Amino acid sequence: MPCSLWFPVGLAVYHGYLAMTGQTSWEHLRGSSRNYYLDIFPAGYRPFDRGLRLNLRSFCVEMGSRG
Repeated sequence: MPCSLWFPVGLAVYHGYLAMTGQTSWEHLRGSSRNYYLDIFPAGYRPFDRGLRLNLRSFCVEMGSRG
């Protein structure tokens, strides 16, 4: 695989992981201790997580229909 494809492939894999786990990149990179809006939830709770199937549907299908 050419070196120029490593970054986009890695980015796609990373965002796929975020979509499957129902996290935003801000939550994942900063951790819950720095996300003030997560302070009202119990530790480890992800407010955007709707389960694997609905997360992927929201990410892949509904994202394109927003407009």
